Amino acid sequence: MVPGVECLGDLLSAQGYRLSFLGGASTEFAGKGRFYRDHGFKHVYGLQTLQKHLEDPEYVNDWGLYDDTLYDLTLDEIERLDSQSDSPWGSLT
Repeated sequence: MVPGVECLGDLLSAQGYRLSFLGGASTEFAGKGRFYRDHGFKHVYGLQTLQKHLEDPEYVNDWGLYDDTLYDLTLDEIERLDSQSDSPWGSLT
């Protein structure tokens, strides 16, 4: 975290948004997971978490999840966020 620097996630979280990030690669890569968690994202999902939800856990490439899989999982996350309450939400992929 950079002191005194706010990101969109910080601003939205302060306004009551429930934020999720889904990425096909490891959240450990380049500190990506820490960045999102430090900037207002309550749920941060990467390869290690999302791969468990695949019909075929071997359907991955050297980088991580294929885009079609990540898209389907993102739709599931959007449905989950939308069904939980009337508070605003956002999902970043």
